[in-house]
Amino acid sequence: MGEFVLYFLSGIFLFLFLRWLKKKYTLGIYQMVVFSCFFLFFLAAIIHEPSFSEHIFIVTVIAFLLEMIYVTYFLGEDFFAREEQEVFGGILMIGSAFLLERLVISQVSFVFLTANELKNMLWFFFFLFFYQFFHIQDVTLKKNRSKKSLSEENILVSFAKLKHQYHESVLQCQSSVPLLIYAIMIYENYQRSSFWRRVDSFLFQWDHKPRKLGIMQIYSKKFITDEESIQIVSKKLEKIYEKKKSGKKDVGALVLEGYSKDASSDLCFIYEELKKFCDL
Repeated sequence: MGEFVLYFLSGIFLFLFLRWLKKKYTLGIYQMVVFSCFFLFFLAAIIHEPSFSEHIFIVTVIAFLLEMIYVTYFLGEDFFAREEQEVFGGILMIGSAFLLERLVISQVSFVFLTANELKNMLWFFFFLFFYQFFHIQDVTLKKNRSKKSLSEENILVSFAKLKHQYHESVLQCQSSVPLLIYAIMIYENYQRSSFWRRVDSFLFQWDHKPRKLGIMQIYSKKFITDEESIQIVSKKLEKIYEKKKSGKKDVGALVLEGYSKDASSDLCFIYEELKKFCDL
């Protein structure tokens, strides 16, 4: 009876742990399985009771049932919907936990790191998985924060500074879309400050390895200045503009999407702010 209580309480903790991960991060099925196995692995090491570890996979069964109850009755969603893959994820989690218990946990007397190679490999795998998972999440969070950080005030301040510094260079390009050039310039300057661009320039002259250079952050095999990077971007934008214009009043968003699909959302946001300011 006491063991079942431990299983039930551990199942609640696992359910809450996975819920927290899903809320804070983008958690896929296989990532959920790995986190569940790690939870059981750690739990077996903490409790260190053979009778408890013998059927420790029951913890995942309880967590799965709690998830089903929560989604169905509290969220009012279809737990068995195929597109959600909740059932498949739960079965995979329980199956993996069962195999972990039978092949690893029940075969060793102590789960924490020892000289046992299998345990060392498992711990190494967990650490590697966590690094990759949280690194990807950090990159995603930074991308999601970039638009919020680029407020209207920051954009206009950057526009004033960069226009004062590079106005002549932009004029020399005789571009049909100068605001697009400034939008890209503001974005790239935000992503890579002048200090780090100077470091890149210094390193390039020392090792001659291709890298992004100039205020417009152009990937180049030869050294280019800020002015040259502006000219390169201007020519590229003109080509895209000629393809996209076709009688439309404003094709700025289409041109920016053609220039960089990954950064198009932030670039369009900057461009729209610059348009509103220039139309005042």
